[in-house]
Amino acid sequence: MQNNKGKYFREMKVAYIRERSSPDYAEIVFLESARFYKLRKSNPKFSRIKILLMDAQSENKTLKVYLSSLESDIIEDVSE
Repeated sequence: MQNNKGKYFREMKVAYIRERSSPDYAEIVFLESARFYKLRKSNPKFSRIKILLMDAQSENKTLKVYLSSLESDIIEDVSE
């Protein structure tokens, strides 16, 4: 789906958050997708996004997950 600012997003619930030994990104798995999404640690919003993802997972909430394209596996931002 695309919002009015040209950003792509999917509404999804967090299934699992995994910070691997990779210093570059955290892996996020959502219930609605078989993909492994990446939250890059170089993203200036990394800390805020990670907190929102963790809160949504514990509260079983759906988030809007913003991507650079619908085919992308890189998380750009999230919102409630």
